[in-house]
Amino acid sequence: MDDDIYRWLADQFESNDPARAGFPGAVRVIDGLSTLQGGHGTVFGLSLPAGASPERVNALLEVGRAMMSAWAATIDEETKDGLFTQFGVETLRAAGLELTPPPAPEPKAHVVCTFEVTLTKLGLVDDGEEEIRDAAVLAVFDGVGPEQGFESIVDLPVFMDLEWLLDASVKLRFDAGALVCELTLESDRPVDDAMLAAARAVGPELWESGWSLNLEWEHRDAPGFGPDDMASFFVRETARAVHVQAL
Repeated sequence: MDDDIYRWLADQFESNDPARAGFPGAVRVIDGLSTLQGGHGTVFGLSLPAGASPERVNALLEVGRAMMSAWAATIDEETKDGLFTQFGVETLRAAGLELTPPPAPEPKAHVVCTFEVTLTKLGLVDDGEEEIRDAAVLAVFDGVGPEQGFESIVDLPVFMDLEWLLDASVKLRFDAGALVCELTLESDRPVDDAMLAAARAVGPELWESGWSLNLEWEHRDAPGFGPDDMASFFVRETARAVHVQAL
């Protein structure tokens, strides 16, 4: 990093000091610090030179973090919330901002959609298929959830229009001698009829989605299932019941 670039970047940090430039300046400084720390990208619109001097990069980091730390002592809750809307805790901490994140919204109720499930034993060697109705076998799968990588579903497109949704999860349950799947939707407000109708409507889209087609469930050893057998769960697309669990 030559002298001209170093001085220019130092001037940019100075001119965007949030003590004078406010929230927009803070955003630009945080972005700049993040790029400097990563070692590549653009800082205030300038591509960071390859092989930039670590000493000068560290000097710029110290300047930026010092101004952000000083500014942090002056900000109000609204400004703090705005920062957490745009940046993660670790990014803010790396920029010299030791801020406590706002508490996560507390769910007010759970909307539980129940779907019927058919369990089939698939033979991986002989391609055999057998629907399992034995309650003792079905009960083994009570509480089974998606494998790691499939369990986070709240960001799936099917839920995009549910503005009240905080989180979503699915789990198999053994209920009254049958296997069902429960889709639990956490609401940030008391549930009304329109929300129940919206929850019921997501079923067909969810169980026809790419997520569902690729879904893998947690493994359970069950009676009658050998090492060459696999449990396959078919979830009916339309909810059998939708109810509210108050918290």
